[in-house]
Amino acid sequence: MVEVLDSKNAEQNILKPSLQGSANVLGSVRRSGSVRRLVYTSSVAAVQSAYGRDANHVFTEEDWNGWSTLESDAYGYSKAKAERMLWDELSGDVSCDLVCLCPGVILGPCLTKAHTKSSCVLIREALFHNPLNCYFASFVDVRDVAAACVKALTVVAAGGKRFIVVGDEPPMLTTELAVYGAAELPQYAFQGMAKYSAWLLWLLARVGMVTPFQEAMSTQRYAFSNAQLKAVLGVAPRPLGESVRDTAVSMIEGGWVKPKKASM
Repeated sequence: MVEVLDSKNAEQNILKPSLQGSANVLGSVRRSGSVRRLVYTSSVAAVQSAYGRDANHVFTEEDWNGWSTLESDAYGYSKAKAERMLWDELSGDVSCDLVCLCPGVILGPCLTKAHTKSSCVLIREALFHNPLNCYFASFVDVRDVAAACVKALTVVAAGGKRFIVVGDEPPMLTTELAVYGAAELPQYAFQGMAKYSAWLLWLLARVGMVTPFQEAMSTQRYAFSNAQLKAVLGVAPRPLGESVRDTAVSMIEGGWVKPKKASM
């Protein structure tokens, strides 16, 4: 797992694994000589730019993250750079075409305890009543990402296209997931508590302890269009409430989280 906000030795820990891993896959495709389509999972981080767009801009597959640098946003920079590398390498290749999926923050049923520490940690922390990183995000269910992968392999018209893979709900703060959890599972107490208040975040940004990227993600909504996902791949994302519910239930039934009971 990659810590999105970790900037310690970003080139070694974030950029190089992304580029080298993608290059390794491309090398295997070249050596095989029989691969007709490569489906690559990128991220909305390769699409969005923290600054430089109108506040009402809705990001589509035509957009690219041209703002991030290794210093400002190593994760977004690495995702955009790796995906662009693949497009450059496979552009015009008649033997193998490329399809890129760009999912938002992924939720959904956890199969192992390790999964509870991925992006699903947002639900785990809400169940534990722990403060969490508060930022705006667009969410998607892991089962919908899997469905998009299958469709990307089998739908002829998908070749040579990117697909933003997000749900239908507008971008929201991560703390708002607790509201969905409480509505779906009223027997449990969910709490969405931010690690830092808005004024403290503002202050830390002014003294350089919070990066411009971190401040932007915590104060600005970045909207994405999933129209192409629906029209070309035929994937209709499930409601966010269902994803939050199934994420929480998988953690509880797996024995990895002991939830607090709601007050009656």
